[in-house]
Amino acid sequence: MKSSLPIIGKILAVIISISCIAFMGYLHLTDKESRAETEAVAAEVNEGTRAEEKTQSVQAAKAKAAREKTDSFYQKLADGFNVNILVVGDTLASGYGSSGADLTWSSLLAQELRDMYGIQVEMDNLALIDSDAYSAYSQIKTLDEKMEYDLCIVCTGAYDTNESLAYHYEAILRAIGDAFKKCSIITVLENTEKDHTWKSNIIRNLSDVYKADIADTITPSGENLDPYVIDGRFLNDEGQVLYKQAILETIMHGVKYQTPYEKIRVKAQHNETSKYDAFYYVPVDSFSRAENQYSFETSFDGALAIDYELIPGETSMSVFIDGEPIVGYDTSNYYGANIERAQLIGDNMKARRRVTVVFESEEQANGFHGIYVSPTN
Repeated sequence: MKSSLPIIGKILAVIISISCIAFMGYLHLTDKESRAETEAVAAEVNEGTRAEEKTQSVQAAKAKAAREKTDSFYQKLADGFNVNILVVGDTLASGYGSSGADLTWSSLLAQELRDMYGIQVEMDNLALIDSDAYSAYSQIKTLDEKMEYDLCIVCTGAYDTNESLAYHYEAILRAIGDAFKKCSIITVLENTEKDHTWKSNIIRNLSDVYKADIADTITPSGENLDPYVIDGRFLNDEGQVLYKQAILETIMHGVKYQTPYEKIRVKAQHNETSKYDAFYYVPVDSFSRAENQYSFETSFDGALAIDYELIPGETSMSVFIDGEPIVGYDTSNYYGANIERAQLIGDNMKARRRVTVVFESEEQANGFHGIYVSPTN
């Protein structure tokens, strides 16, 4: 009788093999299920992370949009927002004297801000040649479109020779606050006025009251202005760079300290200033013309200025109020290019019937645009 042990051994071997295979299958299945569960958990975590990142991105976008509405000019530069800049003032502000339009200090400044902060900069320079502080005031008051400027650079004073600078300059700062919702201000100490300390003191004091930052071009110019000016009046290319750098350093200081915008509305520091809070413009179309004479029926007490283009040659302009001669301007010594003027006639004019403006030549009369009035009644 043959032994059954070999058969039993084979059967056991088969059973063990089957058991091993089954166990390995079980382990594989368990591992697969475990991996599936792990992948599901990972997918859920990733989905949550993506959702959180999306939420954070949306929140960041909303926060950035909110900052753009509340940021000051300096904060906008720090946050990478585009900015709009307005320049008002005189010949030094206009960039007259540079060897090219792209070499004026305002153009140089705009380009440097674009390069430094990677933003768009809209620079509107409205400065008038040979103009005074009143002209800068009128430039702001007569803006056709009230763009919301982030910064206004005020560069004037060289053509103001009496105490009127104080209240006309203050009128500029108040006009900026009235015209724009959120506009920082930089005032410029003009290097050509280095010998007129009283002018610098007026500008410094008013800048302090109205929270304007100051760009000093006097100190870096030193005692000798010759390297920077033409005929002691106009900025050459080196002078344009000096002005650009002085203003840029003031801006960089504001960006460094994230200077916020502060709305200032204080009582006028000078009695004459408050009359300039009111303003209206009468365009030439409202006047009647007879040859070189313009007349407008009106009644007011207050400041009066003439808006016209000064042309070279033998010519003059006279102003009459209620038929009485008030002032005449002989411009026969002027032989420059045509320039726009805002000629202040007086701060305390009284008209009860009409204002009449008479020009010597038809060409000069054709350059008449209208009048500015700041009434006190």
